[in-house]
Amino acid sequence: MKCQLLTIATVLLLAAPAWGDFDDGQAAYERGDYETAFEEWLPLAEQGNAGAQQNFGVIYENGQGVERDYAEAEKWFLLAAEQGHTEAQARLNEMYAPGEDIEKYHVDPKPIEGGGSGLQSKSPDTHDSKAVYEKSI
Repeated sequence: MKCQLLTIATVLLLAAPAWGDFDDGQAAYERGDYETAFEEWLPLAEQGNAGAQQNFGVIYENGQGVERDYAEAEKWFLLAAEQGHTEAQARLNEMYAPGEDIEKYHVDPKPIEGGGSGLQSKSPDTHDSKAVYEKSI
């Protein structure tokens, strides 16, 4: 039994650095250390953490420590939005909104898997952010 506990503890300690830490990433981001924030959030985002995915969208949208890439930002926002992350849903709605800034994004609206457009509605087309946005204006 002691051997099993020791083995489990060792595995957890060795794996811990690969998990990343959301709060450490947030602190790094807030002090402008985008490289550290990126490193902390990457494992979390890849493991499906919606908050980390949302933050990756922001980093790519703003070009903070990476080259500005709206398609990459959209990818991360979509991953977070599909999990119900409302800020990511709102950012996608902003990216997909027609208007004078649409040229800067150069993205085509994509439906959010499993519903959730950022707008509370029970209409059957809530999975399509663009359709929901167009109905709201």
